[in-house]
Amino acid sequence: MSDFISTLCNLRLLKATLKDVELSTLEIALEKLTLLVEEKRKEKEAIEREQELKNGVVNDIRNLLENSNLTIDELTDLLKKGKIEPQGPIKRNVPPKYIFTDKDGNEQTWTGQGRTPSLLKECMLRENKPIEAYLVKSSQKEDN
Repeated sequence: MSDFISTLCNLRLLKATLKDVELSTLEIALEKLTLLVEEKRKEKEAIEREQELKNGVVNDIRNLLENSNLTIDELTDLLKKGKIEPQGPIKRNVPPKYIFTDKDGNEQTWTGQGRTPSLLKECMLRENKPIEAYLVKSSQKEDN
């Protein structure tokens, strides 16, 4: 393929190669070559327009960031999640799953997440009951 391009780009070689080709065939080849050149030109212009558009958007975003208190990290977070969340751990209000009474008679609760509280373990040993006995019933959950 590179030999073809070399011949096409060198007038002396092109004349020597096409010396026996009829004029009508050369005109057809010229039309097709002209069409290809126009297609390439349009593709290049479209790519340049798209790049200009992207550069404009980037400049707009840069200006907005400079004029606001947003950081790049916050913007990335906003784009991923649809909103900016405060920094730090997320705290959820999880209803208690277990309810029990400690040795002092105080009612305690546990969500069932994390390690089992030592107070619950002591209560289970003291009352000789399995952990299932301390599950919060649905009527108790509604009260909390």
